[in-house]
Amino acid sequence: MAGNAWFELLDGGGATMGSYFVNEVTVIDVKPSAGGAGLVDLTVALWCENALPGAERLWELVRTRRLNHTGMWHELTPEDRPAWLSVALWSRE
Repeated sequence: MAGNAWFELLDGGGATMGSYFVNEVTVIDVKPSAGGAGLVDLTVALWCENALPGAERLWELVRTRRLNHTGMWHELTPEDRPAWLSVALWSRE
C-alpha cells in the first residue's frame, strides 16, 4: 500500500486535465511502459470519495478531445448526470 496521493488525469501530451485526492492506493501490477525506457505502468486499486461511477467514460471524452460541443449531457439519464457534473467541476480549469 502506497497510502494517499493526488491522482492527476493527463491528456496525451501530459497536460493535467483534472485531479482527485485518493486514499488507500495499492499497486497491484507493474510492467514496463511503452512511454519510454526507465518508465513503468502501474495498475492500482484506490478509494476516491469524489470520483463517481460512470466518470471514467466522461474523462475519456475530455482526454480525447471529443467533449467538444455544448449540450452533450442532454443524452444522459438522470442517474448518469452526477458523474458528468463531477467531471465538469474537477476539470473546470
